[in-house]
Amino acid sequence: MDNLNHIQELKPNKLKNIAREATSAGFANALKSKLSIVYTEGATLVERQSNGKIKKLASLKREKHTLTSNFKLK
Repeated sequence: MDNLNHIQELKPNKLKNIAREATSAGFANALKSKLSIVYTEGATLVERQSNGKIKKLASLKREKHTLTSNFKLK
């Protein structure tokens, strides 16, 4: 039961920052490993290949439009 005393509540902004950093690191690691990544830019589904090529895969319908954030690749 001692483990419960060490649980810390994260504020939404802190959690969002952790998620953004983890996603950026994951994208960078995938590209370094010569894997493609797929993400949305607005209403467009995009594939970014490890060689830097960007390929449009599909346009999403308006009801499937998602909110996305930009991630910096380190």
